[in-house]
Amino acid sequence: MTSLRMALRELRNDPRFAAAFVACLALGLAGFVALDAFESAVSAELRARSQAWLGGDLVVESRRPLSADEIAGYDAQAGPGAEIASRVELFSMAAAGGRARLVELCAIDDAYPLYGEIELEGLGAAGPRERRALRESHGVWADPALLRALGVGPGAEIALGSARFTVQGAITRDSGRAASGLSLAPRVYVAQASLPATGLVATGSRVEYRRLYRLADADADAVAHAMRVARSDLQIEVRAHGEAAGELSRAWARVTDALSLVSLAAVFLACVGAAHLFRAHLLRRQGDVAILLALGATRRRAEQIFLQELALLGVAAGLLASGLGALLLPLCAWLAQDVLPAGFAPRVGASAIAVATGLATAAGIASCLPLLARVRALRPAQLFAEAPSPALAGARPLAALAWAPAALLFVVVCLWRAPGVAAGAWFAGLFAGSLVLLAAIGAGALRAAAWPSPRWLELRLALRELSRGGAGALSCFAALALCVLLQGLAPQLRASLARDLEAPDESGLPSLFLFDIQPEQREALAAHVAARGARLTRVSPLVRARLTTLRGEPVRDRDAGEAPAARARFARDGDDARRLRTRGYNLSYRDELAPGERLLAGRPFSPGGARGDGPAEISLEQGFAERLGVGLGDALAFDVQGVPVEGRVVSLREVRWQSFEPNFFVLFQSGVLEQAPQTFLASVPALPESQREALQASLADAFPNVSSVDVTRMVERLLTLAARLEWALRGTSGLSLAVGLAVVFAIARDRARARRVETNLLKVLGADFRRLRRAHDLEYGLLGLCAALAGTAVCAVASAALARGVLGVAWTPDPAPLVAGALGAPLACIAAARLASGAVLRERPLALLQLPAR
Repeated sequence: MTSLRMALRELRNDPRFAAAFVACLALGLAGFVALDAFESAVSAELRARSQAWLGGDLVVESRRPLSADEIAGYDAQAGPGAEIASRVELFSMAAAGGRARLVELCAIDDAYPLYGEIELEGLGAAGPRERRALRESHGVWADPALLRALGVGPGAEIALGSARFTVQGAITRDSGRAASGLSLAPRVYVAQASLPATGLVATGSRVEYRRLYRLADADADAVAHAMRVARSDLQIEVRAHGEAAGELSRAWARVTDALSLVSLAAVFLACVGAAHLFRAHLLRRQGDVAILLALGATRRRAEQIFLQELALLGVAAGLLASGLGALLLPLCAWLAQDVLPAGFAPRVGASAIAVATGLATAAGIASCLPLLARVRALRPAQLFAEAPSPALAGARPLAALAWAPAALLFVVVCLWRAPGVAAGAWFAGLFAGSLVLLAAIGAGALRAAAWPSPRWLELRLALRELSRGGAGALSCFAALALCVLLQGLAPQLRASLARDLEAPDESGLPSLFLFDIQPEQREALAAHVAARGARLTRVSPLVRARLTTLRGEPVRDRDAGEAPAARARFARDGDDARRLRTRGYNLSYRDELAPGERLLAGRPFSPGGARGDGPAEISLEQGFAERLGVGLGDALAFDVQGVPVEGRVVSLREVRWQSFEPNFFVLFQSGVLEQAPQTFLASVPALPESQREALQASLADAFPNVSSVDVTRMVERLLTLAARLEWALRGTSGLSLAVGLAVVFAIARDRARARRVETNLLKVLGADFRRLRRAHDLEYGLLGLCAALAGTAVCAVASAALARGVLGVAWTPDPAPLVAGALGAPLACIAAARLASGAVLRERPLALLQLPAR
């Protein structure tokens, strides 16, 4: 008989073990599989729609109009037969009926889009007739959300800048927008010929010019690569449609990867439960193994049979996990519906099934390998012992090394799913540290259970069983504490973030954030705002610049000379650093720190401003400096509208970005940038809703080029997204809780079976069912309570550290989830243990006269 046939026969002979093992692993992997499939589906969807989303095969983007020579050069590189379209994007205010809203204004020519289409309500896809009307009749196509906010419909007029436009249609589908929830403002389209009439394009205005190409027969990646190599200005960005979609899919990957890391807790707990189930299976089968060894079978053959059992069970668990993951995908899509492409329907693909099957098989084998290795310690002579002690439970020298494959697998999966190697190593270390801490607390609590000797029999029995519970009790403790920790972490972080966004300091959030203020408008704008009972605060200059040298070395696009395949291979880890060096920068200047800033290193600016006898002094935001790889004393040089400006870093700052005030990565001391072309930013303090609406509308009418962001509405959107992310995290950690209870069930059942004789002896000595059940409930209730308190305490400390260290906000505890976890965990532990041991507790003492079942 082959090993495979023997493995199948053993599984058929122990169907409860097989079903429990598969269910435990599948439940732990379900969330991980769902998130992996969701990420793959989003990436595949973006790749499939990449040309329609971009509007062409590739795009050339610039913050300034391209020169005639640049246009001719790019057109020539696109090759003969290439179709060309152009689009100009900027933010502006749309006003109508005494209301005003920020919009993303897109000025397009008749050829846009080269792929995809724009559909209008009641008109269908916009064709030549609609485009001609847009151009000749001063028309606008608008997002329905904007029309609802302004209280207007098709045929009405809205103001954009200094011009008025007629609404010719509401946009029902826009292939050029990946998801409306990812944009700062609703989108409107006007003809490119109508843009000058708005008066919105001025010196310092934030405008993006896009030239799109639909290639005849050339490879988009190769043409984009050639254009990057040939460009003379690093601030001109060239992207093929695959790269543009890849940037958005990488942003999605960061979110799903973070959730996947949390879901690894469920995978870990599932492996713990699977190991305990397999241990019980081995104990029941050790007599059969001893018989095989006595008949001449080798220990290697026995190990092969068990390995094949684990492999078969892993494949089954992976397939079941794929099915459970498919059931979770609609929930994932619902939570992310505002930031997903329209019509997106995720499914579990072949790659996700392969990953689930491979991971389930590897995890099952790795977690049970230490137990399987102990088969070598089994001796056939145990068959002749009256009550053979399980050799599987014995420890051997260097036995801890048998857990190395499981630990290595966990670290590898962490590194694979994390956004970067450092993040993966950080999570693996944090998880291991939390687990060790919880295990140490649990070991101390279990040892302490042996000290008291209460007179109440039920409590004495409970404490005795806890003190001698060993690895099983400790596993239960760690699993429950970890579940309570994960369940409470997301609500604490959400509460801290919400509190900071709603009231970051005594003055609260600003009502409006204004940008694109021209220098000559500052006084008139301040007077206009003051006349309406408000005031301008934090008026800050903004100067556009480009980083040219870093520590004396010229800044170049390090990927320009690489092949497109190399760019794609390192895009995930290196693209952010590359963009950080070659992007345009918003510089500002002042001599003092703002209220939302704090000096972390270095010194304040020298009083009196720049003296002109050396490099100017610069202050950098700390995180930005770390990503850029610079520190105190390093020299940077910027190109400010063709004028070189050098500076040296004298301080590093902490910036509270959630204050929604004008904040900057790079600050110069005064006396350096005052003569540079610049615009201004400002904010308006908190106002009642009616006053805020009226002020925003009057600003759009009196200063059409000035854009204003309603901070209150933005915070509401952020809190909504944070709430959905919290539910995603709680759902992921909820799977961990389900798996943790499954672990409690498996361990409680094994411990009940191991104490079967002792339980029946207590019945013979007069203990009734109710007394035994009370002792049992006290045992697991105390275990659950101690674990819940430990998990709650660690959760509070971890959430406080993450709130301050990662989110940069003050910790604001939300006691309700903490209390719910502390009270709910003991009850859930008691319920799981009752379900697991009920049969043994109800067994009649007559079982003592029966031969012990293997």
